[in-house]
Amino acid sequence: MSSACKDGEGVVVRHVAFEGVRQVPESELRLAVTTTGSSRLPWVTKTFYSKQDFTEDLKRLESFYASRGFADARVTSFRTAYNPQKTEMDLTVVIHEGEPTVIESFEFDGFEVLPAGHLDDVRAKMPIAAGAARDQERVEVVRGMVLDELRDHGYPSATVTIAERPGLGPRRVVVTWAAQPGTFAKFGPIVIHGNAAVHEDVILRQMAFQRGDVFSLSALQTSQRRLYGLELFQFANVEVGDATKTPGEAPINITVIEAPHRQVTVGVGYGSEDHARVDATWRHVNFLGGARTAGVEGRFSSLDRGVRLSFSDPALGHGISLGASGQSWYASTPAYTLRTNGGRIGLLRGLSGGDLSSSTRGRQSVSISLAREYESYRVSDAALADATFRPTLISLGLNPSTGEGRGTVSAVTADVQRNTVANLLDARSGLLMSAHAEVAGRVLGGNFAYREVSGEARVYVSLNSSLILAAHGRAGSIGGAGDPETTVPFFKRYFLGGATSLRGWGRFEVAPLTPDGLPIGGFSMLDTSLELRLTPGGTSAFGLVGFVDSGNVWNRSWHILPNDMRTDVGIGARYRTPVGPLRFDLAYQLTPNDALVIQGRPAGDYRRWRLHFSIGQAF
Repeated sequence: MSSACKDGEGVVVRHVAFEGVRQVPESELRLAVTTTGSSRLPWVTKTFYSKQDFTEDLKRLESFYASRGFADARVTSFRTAYNPQKTEMDLTVVIHEGEPTVIESFEFDGFEVLPAGHLDDVRAKMPIAAGAARDQERVEVVRGMVLDELRDHGYPSATVTIAERPGLGPRRVVVTWAAQPGTFAKFGPIVIHGNAAVHEDVILRQMAFQRGDVFSLSALQTSQRRLYGLELFQFANVEVGDATKTPGEAPINITVIEAPHRQVTVGVGYGSEDHARVDATWRHVNFLGGARTAGVEGRFSSLDRGVRLSFSDPALGHGISLGASGQSWYASTPAYTLRTNGGRIGLLRGLSGGDLSSSTRGRQSVSISLAREYESYRVSDAALADATFRPTLISLGLNPSTGEGRGTVSAVTADVQRNTVANLLDARSGLLMSAHAEVAGRVLGGNFAYREVSGEARVYVSLNSSLILAAHGRAGSIGGAGDPETTVPFFKRYFLGGATSLRGWGRFEVAPLTPDGLPIGGFSMLDTSLELRLTPGGTSAFGLVGFVDSGNVWNRSWHILPNDMRTDVGIGARYRTPVGPLRFDLAYQLTPNDALVIQGRPAGDYRRWRLHFSIGQAF
């Protein structure tokens, strides 16, 4: 084989197969070697055979098995198969796994210092069980778990060692984790290094502990995450100093390197709905000191354009921050155009100890805000031309000749959110849940009076290294003191359809219709999606998606009918980029609405499929 192959060039490895693999996941085995099969996609870099790399891979396979308890596992042979031109080859590796060394039982020694029940909690979460093969990696994970438990309860210098002794039979061992807790300690003096423009008080406010508290590793880690969450530092480290100088106290050293406090970003893009767009943002993350943030955002596209100003102050105490924003914004939809001028002011509190930057336990927050915005809007020409819709225009206070209306919205909003997703642009696991409530008018003043409740949930589950199951659900309803047809402003009505909801339809095409077949929006909404996302090998830049969307909009407030839904199915392609996945989705309507009129044509004469493309996942 070596005489027929050139290292690094010449012979492409098409596929690598394993024979004899029964007791370990083959997907993990493939991650242990560097010689992999090439993608069949023409633009993806091919894998060429290297004799040196393949020889090392055979040794890696045996080491992999040994670390998982199969000390006698051996690579017994390998086979090659070439194409007729000898430019491509398939490799088959034959493995004899042998019998594993089994963990007969576990023992924990020296953990009496932990609070009652905590060691039992660790036992319940252990990734290994008696009777399983002695997987060295998982044994080491347990060592880390019990070591963290000690360091989380006042023992910063604790150590844990692993020992084994023979069990009652051949290939059976007893594993012991032995603890040396060291000296019990509390948090000691805090010393900060590296800050220049950022005051020490800003850094100290992010600490999840105070001097005199019982030492806790998790409090140390939470404090470090909070520092990174401020966006003030490009490096932040919170660690224990030299504890020998102050017995019983753990001195803390905080080292930071400040990031640029002024940030400017400019972006351009193109999508199937908004076409060309330009975004520009300026932010100051230490505005007037104290980690206050100020920003200006501008956008221009065919769908929306305008300027927003924002300001936040995190220094109110008890994990509460103040936020304020103002905007002059124009939005264009198929049903109406809307110009908004005004602002909002509110309070945000992070839950779970106020830690909004924690990714291990999830980020939770609750906020309340007051909005005061002047709205100027106009219904579409098609709706204005529909004579059957004219009474509704009049009842809404719109000019029946021009379709224009204006007024002031004064509203109070409340939001609650929990988020365990690390990257919302391309999520692989986690949960996001949010709830929103809004009340306008009445004692608040303004020209509109309504109340709205909505909620959303997203769930991402990694089935294996290549497959992700993603689910999304969103529901909402809005109503007023009387008939919502006359009390809810037109721009607050619900519509579905487009690149992120019911992809088998165009934007705003799913909603209650006028007698002439034009979507005019509704007052209750349900929107669901289910996606199966495939990324070959888990690392490929190219991916495929299969999806089902289902949802509808109804003409009554607080009235959702799950048995009355529009549904589409589709396939999509993804290409990973530094700013998120490039997305192409092709969807087909399973439940078309023949009463819908699109661009003056009945939907029955129009196509039942839609193609969407943009940056970022649909949800």
